[in-house]
Amino acid sequence: MSNLPQLEEQMRKNEDDIESCIQLYVGMSWSEYLGNVGGETVLDINHPPIPSGMMDAAAFYQMLTDKENGLNECTKRIDDCTQKLEDIKKAEALLGDVYQNPYGNFARGSVGHNFKPQFELARAQAISDQKSIYASLWRYSLTKVVDAHRFQAELSALLNRKLELTISHKKSIALRMIELRGSKPD
Repeated sequence: MSNLPQLEEQMRKNEDDIESCIQLYVGMSWSEYLGNVGGETVLDINHPPIPSGMMDAAAFYQMLTDKENGLNECTKRIDDCTQKLEDIKKAEALLGDVYQNPYGNFARGSVGHNFKPQFELARAQAISDQKSIYASLWRYSLTKVVDAHRFQAELSALLNRKLELTISHKKSIALRMIELRGSKPD
């Protein structure tokens, strides 16, 4: 078993390494990190959490790609509906009040009366979806992107080492106390 001064030196070095790791990856101190993730008692040392307001680079990139694809799809839907509504307006201007009813005969009324509300509703929904995506993009623009995979791997190794050193330190102190009492450990 290592002697107490060596263990304490290793513990100080490990604490410095933890501080450096957290500062490097998430720009926080150990105490700020613990405050952000809920404290040391909830810390999973094998999978340390990413601080709130931060996201892994790969997940962030994929999420942005999905949002951009969603925006493109919304724009396409809006354009398609707008074009169909313009076509209905043109047909109404040409034909006036006449349209072919479901029975095949012509009747009085709007040319696009059956489809116009559907296209208007679809267009409004696409615009609403587009606004929702823009709102989420604004929220994500405030997200700090980090290399969570490497951060978690490095911090996990350091936290496991911290636990190992802390247990060894406590065990050494307990052994010394037992010896000072004049007892022998079982």
